[in-house]
Amino acid sequence: MNKFKVLGFSIPSLHDTTNGAAVSSKLMLEKLAERGIIVKALNATVFDDPRGEAFFTRLDAQLTDEQRRQSRYQFTDHGVEYYVQKTIGRTEMAVTRQDQDRLFVLFCSLLEVFAPDIVICYSGDIFSAAIRHEAQCRGIATAYMLHNAQHAQCSFPDTDLIFTTSKATARLYRERDGITTIKSTGNFIDPAKVVAPQREGRYITMVNPSLGKGLAVFVKLALMCAQRRPELKFLVVRSVGSYEQTLKTLHFADGSRFLPDGDITLNPLPNVDVAEHTPDIRQVYALTRAVVVPSLVHESWGNVATEAVLNGIPVLCADSGGLTEAIAGAGIALKTPEQTQQDYTRIPRDEEIEPWYAALCRILDEDWSERCAAAARVVDIKNSVDHVLALITPLMRRTISRRNIRKSWYFTSKSIAEKYSKKAQQ
Repeated sequence: MNKFKVLGFSIPSLHDTTNGAAVSSKLMLEKLAERGIIVKALNATVFDDPRGEAFFTRLDAQLTDEQRRQSRYQFTDHGVEYYVQKTIGRTEMAVTRQDQDRLFVLFCSLLEVFAPDIVICYSGDIFSAAIRHEAQCRGIATAYMLHNAQHAQCSFPDTDLIFTTSKATARLYRERDGITTIKSTGNFIDPAKVVAPQREGRYITMVNPSLGKGLAVFVKLALMCAQRRPELKFLVVRSVGSYEQTLKTLHFADGSRFLPDGDITLNPLPNVDVAEHTPDIRQVYALTRAVVVPSLVHESWGNVATEAVLNGIPVLCADSGGLTEAIAGAGIALKTPEQTQQDYTRIPRDEEIEPWYAALCRILDEDWSERCAAAARVVDIKNSVDHVLALITPLMRRTISRRNIRKSWYFTSKSIAEKYSKKAQQ
């Protein structure tokens, strides 16, 4: 029997380590390849943050001048063959019409030559909807992986299957948008890539210190601990955006600014150290004692929370979206202060952060090793891959019986016929 074939598509590069959706999608495709499925992926040189370009900077250093002049990258990584179109735009908002045209032509070429049994996407823009519609018109099944809650009002008529990581996000789309067919699979996190071989546990860590991720809550927690438990050390790990610039936007509940003169030449949080973004997150967890995820937005899952649990590190998190599923009992989930939910730049009052401080003390003072071990079994990536395979296998079998790669939604029948006539003559 022929092996099933999957084509992954997203405009953002799957090698962008600053993009959580890209990291999860890449790992999912790799795990499908490990199960014997033939997997290819089409992306562009589009990134959430310039730090995410590091993979291609290293790749360019290994290429010849002639190879660097090519219009796209083509390489195999962890069993997946990647086609990465070099684009003028380096962010999703900056992608040009010329970029889209080139992506569309390359996508159609892969549909015709590779002939996938399913296309799995995650780009939510209108152009990518046209990509999925083109696949459907050729009799190829399509699936969409929802990584967040930001697709309100989208009906996904161009998609045969919609799946997301958490039950909480599936429930959100059902209740908010009436998408009743959405499925949940669990998340895709490989312990081999995130578990530190040894830990010394010095820090209370926050990854991606942005406003939506709850920086104001983290700052207040650090300020309270500086007064009550000065022996504790905190760590923020940069990701998207500027931590220093974000600190300048914070203000207290009375309206006064956290940094009155906007100057951060002196560290305003002496018990907080700052680390640069790293593609090897194991370095961070090697130094971490507890993880704080005080998100003010709906978290579809929360990769950092599960990565911590896999390391045996307990988590203090918001009860936002899928975070409670991500920790699977290996931590404490609390509501974030209501007024800070309404204004992400507002630092909570003492009484508002008191429950968080008490919970952090529990996290630090109790033994969470057994609860972390039990949680790790629940969030095992094998379970998630099993769920995805159960969902896509019937669709791939259906494609085999109805695929017609010479049919197109965009191109005329005449142009397709002429194209194949020329190929036959070559």
